[in-house]
Amino acid sequence: MPQQSIESFDEALTRIILTEVVDNESFRTISTAFDLSRKIEVKDYIVRKHITRCMGYTNFNQFINTCRIASISNSLSDPENRLSISKIAQQHGFKSTSSFYKYFKELKGESPHRYRNRACYSSSKD
Repeated sequence: MPQQSIESFDEALTRIILTEVVDNESFRTISTAFDLSRKIEVKDYIVRKHITRCMGYTNFNQFINTCRIASISNSLSDPENRLSISKIAQQHGFKSTSSFYKYFKELKGESPHRYRNRACYSSSKD
């Protein structure tokens, strides 16, 4: 019986974190686990442990940057979005252009410029 309640807590906390960070787009303003913990009213050490143990991320930064890159990818795929890549990264919470490029290439396997050109070109052919 106690095992079942632990699983329920883990599932609930994952849902709360994802709702706050992804659905509410808090990834744009949150930069630390402490920031997130204050928003969802859970101690920051619990948030950090949960993100690593239950959600499978190495650390909070990997989690938040993965959320940011997913949203940025959608923006870069939109042929109507004429903002510069640096401006899009900044709007999604990246303070450093170089760290944005590093994370993007690490997660997507190509530069943001190449991704945008490929995504927009393939969508315009449809």
